[in-house]
Amino acid sequence: MTPAEIFEAHRSRLLAIGYRILGSRAEAEDCVQDAWLRFATVDAAILD
Repeated sequence: MTPAEIFEAHRSRLLAIGYRILGSRAEAEDCVQDAWLRFATVDAAILD
């Protein structure tokens, strides 16, 4: 799986957790987007 596929597989759960913590869907989406930007820089070799 590519990093994008891995992230998309968990995106809805991350949004749900972020919403419960932050209480705002917009803030949760911002945090998930920030998480994606960090995750996208991870070397794909360590994900296997």
